[in-house]
Amino acid sequence: MMDDTCALRPGLLVMSKNVADAVHGVGGLIFDRARLGWQVTVLVPAGADARPLAILGAELAGLAATPGGHRQRRAALVASSALYIDDRRARSEVESALATRATEVLVWGRALPGALDRGSRSVTYR
Repeated sequence: MMDDTCALRPGLLVMSKNVADAVHGVGGLIFDRARLGWQVTVLVPAGADARPLAILGAELAGLAATPGGHRQRRAALVASSALYIDDRRARSEVESALATRATEVLVWGRALPGALDRGSRSVTYR
């Protein structure tokens, strides 16, 4: 059950192929936003170990969960470029966020797919 304070917190949604990739790629960003009071949710495949994300201050949700279900509170969307390339639902969610321009979109990974050049930026966060 969500209380009123939680509803007022900005949301950061992270979509990744696995927990290790999220921690390695944007763990500092996850920690910093959580410490600032953001509601941070990381979507990874079901059955992943949530402990590393809990240490950073994030909640874990399975990729089977609808990413769009987090839109109401979401101020930022961070996605792995590898997941963007491999997963149709992740790609659709990123492209939808880019089209509305209401959500900050950040991507990490080795290569940015061409479709992400418009309205997004690559992230290195130390």
